[in-house]
Amino acid sequence: MAFKETQKLLPTTVEANMQYGFSVDIDGSYAIVGNPYQDAADRGEIYFYKRNDNGLWEEISINTTVINNTAMGYSTAIHKNLAVVGGIGYSNCKGRIFLFNSDDGWSSTFAASEPGLADDSQFGFSVDIYNRWVVAGSNISDNNKGSIRIFKVIENPVPAVPQVLYGFSEVTDSPFTIFNPQEGDFFGSSVAIYEDWIAVGATGSQNTGAVYIYQKDENDEWSIFEILLPSDGVNNDQFGYSVSLFGNNLAVGARSKTSALGDQFAGTVYLFTYSGGSWQEVNKFEPINDDNETNYFGTSVDMDDNYIAIGSPGADGSIGQIDLLYKYRNWERKILSYSGGTANDKFGNSVGVSQNFAIGGMPNNDEIATDAGAALIFEDPETRIRLAQEFNVDKSYLPTKASLYLKRVGKTDFEYWNIYNDR
Repeated sequence: MAFKETQKLLPTTVEANMQYGFSVDIDGSYAIVGNPYQDAADRGEIYFYKRNDNGLWEEISINTTVINNTAMGYSTAIHKNLAVVGGIGYSNCKGRIFLFNSDDGWSSTFAASEPGLADDSQFGFSVDIYNRWVVAGSNISDNNKGSIRIFKVIENPVPAVPQVLYGFSEVTDSPFTIFNPQEGDFFGSSVAIYEDWIAVGATGSQNTGAVYIYQKDENDEWSIFEILLPSDGVNNDQFGYSVSLFGNNLAVGARSKTSALGDQFAGTVYLFTYSGGSWQEVNKFEPINDDNETNYFGTSVDMDDNYIAIGSPGADGSIGQIDLLYKYRNWERKILSYSGGTANDKFGNSVGVSQNFAIGGMPNNDEIATDAGAALIFEDPETRIRLAQEFNVDKSYLPTKASLYLKRVGKTDFEYWNIYNDR
């Protein structure tokens, strides 16, 4: 891996305490950055970026107006031509989510609230999107029990009526314990969706924290499938603080776990794989430094087919860092850090990874104003990407002379070949 810092993103609005970079995400040539406390009224705003032919990420001008105290941009997710953004402060912190469509220049096409939620539910605390499915968490609704909502984006696009999953409805075909949330479970602290799976973090559930897996059937109905716990969990680990799904893999952050060396709040990330009809824990990752820091490793996590990106905003005196692990080299690790970092930047509070790009938010960076925030883009000029056997490769997003790798593991799968981008 040769990931290098290539660009620093800054907001065009300049105010103290905005926390630009509190949330980030990236998908292909598009990136999104949340700025939830923009202006004194905490309206919040978001920034979209697109990578141009020269390799620079250019801001896309959008026109979105929200009311005071919305905190739009607290959470963000982007997939293909759609993005979803959470605004936890809307209407006395009931919360709201916003849907954006690149076909309309990333203008907001729909905003969804949940009228059944009480004040201080924080709907939109966590969000994710895959194709035309959106999931959003309300981690402190109903006296900190928590809940999630699922939307399917239909024409124009407009979400259909949401299906509410509190987890306590009877699931007669499930061999697993019916989930009845308790006060303090914080169900919906994190969410992830990929194809037919949804993962929901509940950081207070069963004392250690838990992750609840939902599966979609052929009728587009979601039901609980499995409840995941860490193999070595103890009270207050906050297992499920972050989750990310890709393929048959699930990464789960437990940011408050004490390390094997006794470092409190060091954090751990667990890797699960779906195999044999269930999700199995197959690996776990800890911070590699042993200097008794409060790393909060696993505060954020994102993954694609090649990489797992793990944020540690407390590392190195809260300068923060991102650990990038490469799947095809036995989880070889590279540390991504900000060359100009200072204490309390909290780099890694949010992370995203896609293809040969990674993004990290540092909401407390002071370069333009106190706690105004920033985000960093990293790129691997020696890209290695798993591609289809037919070599039907779009090289437009790759740097000149980048190499591609394919791997054959069967007649219909993949093969490793060096393919050099000759454009």
